[in-house]
Amino acid sequence: MRCERHKREGCENATEHTITEWLSCDTEANQAYADEEIISLVQNKPQDDSDLEETDEPENVLVPHSEAANALEIALRYIEQSENATSTDIMFM
Repeated sequence: MRCERHKREGCENATEHTITEWLSCDTEANQAYADEEIISLVQNKPQDDSDLEETDEPENVLVPHSEAANALEIALRYIEQSENATSTDIMFM
């Protein structure tokens, strides 16, 4: 075990005592589940969503066609009024 321990990146300074602690720790993450429990956990939504990443953006915000067309028209006008814009810039807009 000693040789194997030193081959793992990040474990160079681990002692045998530390490794024994890691292997024998008794936490919820290390519980053994029966098949039925695993199926139940996978099929059910979590009761507490607080551990899920929260975002300020609403999901699937659809942009209406009219708003998209207006935005493109404004962008095209912006490119056309730029002194450094070439005809290629306008064409690819």
